[in-house]
Amino acid sequence: MWITAKVFGGKLVKTEDRFGMIMELPHYHKPKWGALFRYVLGRTKETFIRVTKVVLLVCGVFWLLSYSPSGNGGILYTIGIAIEPVTKFFGMPWQLFLSYIASAVGKEGAIGVISALYNGGSYGAAFTQAMSGGGVASNLSEILLSNVSKPEALAFIFAMTFNMPCVVALAATYQETHSAKWTVM
Repeated sequence: MWITAKVFGGKLVKTEDRFGMIMELPHYHKPKWGALFRYVLGRTKETFIRVTKVVLLVCGVFWLLSYSPSGNGGILYTIGIAIEPVTKFFGMPWQLFLSYIASAVGKEGAIGVISALYNGGSYGAAFTQAMSGGGVASNLSEILLSNVSKPEALAFIFAMTFNMPCVVALAATYQETHSAKWTVM
């Protein structure tokens, strides 16, 4: 780097345009492991609490809208049947499409909505299946395997991957950049 500066330095920046140090950096020091672990643990706890609130709220709202004693008469069922021709255009059944729409609130809420719409059981069971990664969710995986075809699952994964981030992330981007153009990009 020193050789490059000597060879090209005089040609790139004129002597009268050169300035001294623009800013100084603070002294570096070794991290204190206890403080680092406390910080990481605190941030992890905050994130887990935030994610749990989002999943609980989204899963609860969609469960309430989809609940009916017979299992097929909820508000979401009526809306889903009405929009199913449009959702088939996107390659998804209406249940996956509604969970895709719900992911605008938070991506982590999509699995809660899938659990609430496909499970049809109690709200507690839907939330438990959404939040657990173990054997409780095996029933949901069997239900999804029998109700969702591979092309529909691929369409859902593609839509979730190339979807806009959640509304909160878009609002934060706009607030930081003060530009609708950068937010859209």
